[in-house]
Amino acid sequence: MPMSTRKIRFSCYAPGPDPRAGADWAAGMEKLGFDCVWASDHLTEMPPATAVMDSWTVLADIGARTTTVQLGNGVIDIQRVHPAKVANMAATLDHLTNGRVNLGIGAGEVMNTRPYGMPWEPSAVRIGRLKESLEVMNLLWGSSIDEPVSYSGEHYRLDNAHLALPPVQTPHPPIYVGAFTATKMFHLIGEMGHGWLPGTPNTTASLKRKLSVIRGAAERSGRSIDEIDIIASVPFAVSGRRAVREKARELLKRILVYHTRLLKDLGMEVEVDSASKELEYQYIEPTADQANELRAAVERLHLPEETVDRGMDEMMAVGTLEQCIASFERLVDLGVTNFNPRPLIANEESYEILSREIIPHFKSNG
Repeated sequence: MPMSTRKIRFSCYAPGPDPRAGADWAAGMEKLGFDCVWASDHLTEMPPATAVMDSWTVLADIGARTTTVQLGNGVIDIQRVHPAKVANMAATLDHLTNGRVNLGIGAGEVMNTRPYGMPWEPSAVRIGRLKESLEVMNLLWGSSIDEPVSYSGEHYRLDNAHLALPPVQTPHPPIYVGAFTATKMFHLIGEMGHGWLPGTPNTTASLKRKLSVIRGAAERSGRSIDEIDIIASVPFAVSGRRAVREKARELLKRILVYHTRLLKDLGMEVEVDSASKELEYQYIEPTADQANELRAAVERLHLPEETVDRGMDEMMAVGTLEQCIASFERLVDLGVTNFNPRPLIANEESYEILSREIIPHFKSNG
C-alpha cells in the first residue's frame, strides 16, 4: 500500500518535573525538525507520581524562544476550568506566539479531579459537558462587546457575554481532543475536532476501529477525516539489544494494564474485574497504594512471546533503522498524520536519529 500524500508531522512532549529544564529541552526541538511541542496539562501524574509543571506557563516560555513550532497543552479537562477561561488562556497564548497554539482538551480522569474535591461524573455527563464547552468557546472566540453571545445548555450558560481578545488564528486555534476508549469521544472528534491526541499507543485493530468512528462522524457532519490531524504515540528505539527489548516488554505490560481492552486485539482473552478497572488510566488515583497495586498487576501479567512480538510490532517501532521506519510507514498507511515518538532510551542519540534519519524521511516523502 503506498504511503499517504498528506504532510506528516512530528510531536514531542516537554519533559518534567523541572519546568526550566523541560522548557529548555522543548525549545530545542524546533531545530531538530519537530512540528509540535506539547506540555502535559495535569494536576498530577500516573503512579509513581512526580511534580507536575503548569503547561500554559511552560508553553509561554517555550513560545518566547521559538518561531515556528506549534504549541499545545495535553490536555485540560472541563471539570477543572470553565470554558470561558480556557478560551481566554488559548487566545492569550495565541497572541504571544503569533498564532501557534493547539488547544488540547478532554473529558478528564479521576487523578485530576476526585482527589481535589471535584466530582467524577458518569462518562455521558462528562462528554456532554465537553461538547457544550466546545460550543461555548467557539461562540466566545467570535464575540465582541458589540456582538455579545448567549448560550443555554445543560451545563453552561452565557448571557450577553463576550471576550475582548479574539485569537490570532481564525476562526480559533485547532482543537485536539484527548481520547482513548469512549466511542462517543471519537464521534465528537469527527464532528468538532481538528486533531486526536491519544496519549498512548494503539493496536492495529483499535486504531482502525477508532478512525472508522471518526471518519463516519466527520462525514455525517459534512467534513472529511482529512481535516483531522491523527497523532500516534509510538515508543521507539533503533536498537536490537536485549535490554531494550526487556524495557519495551515492561512498557507494553504497563500499557496493557492501563488499557486491558487491548489484550483481546493481541489475541489474549482476559476477564476484566473491578480491581483491574480501577487500574485503567482514566480511573487510577495517584496514591501510594494504587502505585503498589499497579506495580503488582504489571508483574502478574504474563505475556507469551508471540503476544510480546505482536504488541511490539503493532504498537512500537523497535529494531534496525529500516525496521523502525517501516513501522512508522505502516501507521501512516493506517491514517496517522502526526507522530509522537517516545524514545525507550531517552538520550541525545535517540533524538539525533529522529532528527537526522526518521523525520527527514517522512518530510521528503510527504
